[in-house]
Amino acid sequence: MGRLSCWNTRSPRYFLAHSWFFQQGIELRHSVEALNLQAEELKNSVEQQQAMVRITEQQLNLDIQLRDKENQSAALRELPFFQLSELPQQGLPTLGNMATNTYKLSNHGAHANSVMIHSDSGRSDANPRYFGSFPTN
Repeated sequence: MGRLSCWNTRSPRYFLAHSWFFQQGIELRHSVEALNLQAEELKNSVEQQQAMVRITEQQLNLDIQLRDKENQSAALRELPFFQLSELPQQGLPTLGNMATNTYKLSNHGAHANSVMIHSDSGRSDANPRYFGSFPTN
């Protein structure tokens, strides 16, 4: 007769030990699956956060561009804006062999101080004209 062993395949201890190891294997598999699912969720969360960062960066860049345009517009509103237009000829006299032209100078921007106009007519005696203040039209 062979040796009696407590680990005999028909022994309840063997059955309990085998069942315990089998159960541990199943639980370990479930834990691995749960960890894999958590890793996938974390990966998806990171991708979503990266997309949100890109959108936020784009919005920030658009806000900066808008602010720069607003600052530029505000700076331009603080400057005078002159428009020179030629008035129609209505039988204007000539000076010698030179024709006389009439112009209108309008300011559509901010108030201008110390306005000086110089006409380059080719004449050596042409002097600049000082108009002082030039209000907005």
